[in-house]
Amino acid sequence: MRKRNFLQRAVVPVSILFLLVCAAYVIYFNSSAIGHEPLRYAVAFVSGIVLFFSISLGPLVVYPMAYFRGASPWERIAASLFTPLAWIAGQTSTIKLGTSVVQVAARTPTATAMAAITLDHISNGRLLLGLGVSGPQVVEGWYGRPSNKPLARTREYVEIIRRVLRREEPLDFQGEFFQHPYHGEGSTGLGKPLKAITHPRRADVPIYLGAEGPKNVAMAAEIADGWLPLYYSPFHQDVYADSLAGAAPGFDIVAGAQVNVNDDVAAALAPVKMMLGFYIGGMGAKGQNYHTKLMARFGYEA
Repeated sequence: MRKRNFLQRAVVPVSILFLLVCAAYVIYFNSSAIGHEPLRYAVAFVSGIVLFFSISLGPLVVYPMAYFRGASPWERIAASLFTPLAWIAGQTSTIKLGTSVVQVAARTPTATAMAAITLDHISNGRLLLGLGVSGPQVVEGWYGRPSNKPLARTREYVEIIRRVLRREEPLDFQGEFFQHPYHGEGSTGLGKPLKAITHPRRADVPIYLGAEGPKNVAMAAEIADGWLPLYYSPFHQDVYADSLAGAAPGFDIVAGAQVNVNDDVAAALAPVKMMLGFYIGGMGAKGQNYHTKLMARFGYEA
């Protein structure tokens, strides 16, 4: 039997909750149904609270969890990051909106820049743009793109996005992996340098890089505004010390931590252990698991 995801499981209870709220309001407005005035007000008060949390907070819980639940903190296969963030931007006014790790292989750099410009306008300048590359199995298997030289690709990608955001001149970039305009195989030769029609709200949208290997982390410290480590241990800061030596003042390190609220410590640890076991033991191709290599650098090699 196919296991339903969170959003599918939420449809029925949310629908029942909505019907109950509607029924409560029908009872409230039908004065003959409840003649006792205090009871009518009590029904209205309770149903109003339920309605508020259902409409205002319900989707904020359902949609992010539906898209981001599980161990993966970045863009999952078949789930885009920009779409739910656009919805959340419309429901909030102060919180920062970070994309976590947008897959470099999933979009051209100009497409990512367009999405960033749009979301930054919608959110009134609250976007934090996270970028990164996945392993060969995902890059080549899902996105259908070559996976060689990921650092060089990322460097070009970030540079193009920054040029688009600065909007100082039409984009003319001829790199090893990205060419704007494109003049390669299949080109008509009619392409010309262009500028983004929409003026960016900010020319300096913060860019974060998801990085794990020493060279990748060093590149993040060089070209990005912050770093998104998948695993960071305060007990092994020396592992990243050399890579972060060139970071500019104010370089932001977003070290995440899993939180499970449960009186049963073993039960709370279970999903964390499952996630660690999957990523460290089963993620990636045989002989090429970046997470396993990081654990070895932490000193946990078997």
